[in-house]
Amino acid sequence: MLNHFRLATVILIFQGLTTLAAPGCSRSKPAHAARTVTPWEGRLQSLFDDSIDPTSLGLAPTSTDPKDANVARGQAAHFVVRARVSTVTVEGQGNKQRYVVTLRVVGDPIVGARPPSDTVQIAIGRGSPSFGLAQSRNLQLAGTPFIAFLREFEAQDSPIMHWHLARDAQDVVDAAREGAVLESSTD
Repeated sequence: MLNHFRLATVILIFQGLTTLAAPGCSRSKPAHAARTVTPWEGRLQSLFDDSIDPTSLGLAPTSTDPKDANVARGQAAHFVVRARVSTVTVEGQGNKQRYVVTLRVVGDPIVGARPPSDTVQIAIGRGSPSFGLAQSRNLQLAGTPFIAFLREFEAQDSPIMHWHLARDAQDVVDAAREGAVLESSTD
């Protein structure tokens, strides 16, 4: 009788510990979690700035400490995934010229749910901070791996995706996951 009691106690303690540990073990938001779609303004506009981190193409960084920004992006993103550029096309001419970049999602999500599709199209228009980079390096973009921070925002007809592409490196992944942990602790 005493051994059955000890076994039951051990099982209950184990179940309690695994229940307590489970929320902290997950690095991703549940796929079914409701996403808040807000206007693209303020801090969110600077985080999801429709730009490419120049270090991902071997150029000098434009920010002295991108870790804080990547933590904040990981905290606010709907999706953070590894992605590889599969195609780059140029549309329009003159002031209406833009680059349409198709990203193929690679592997499991880093933070959040998997995007609804295995491919994500982003546009780099003249107003994007990365237009010059896309214009001068468009042939180098094809095949380039990135960590893609993606978030949907309010638009007139339906939500629109804004983004930031960071270099595919472990410190970027760690920063995104740190942000996701901070986000889950504020829920």
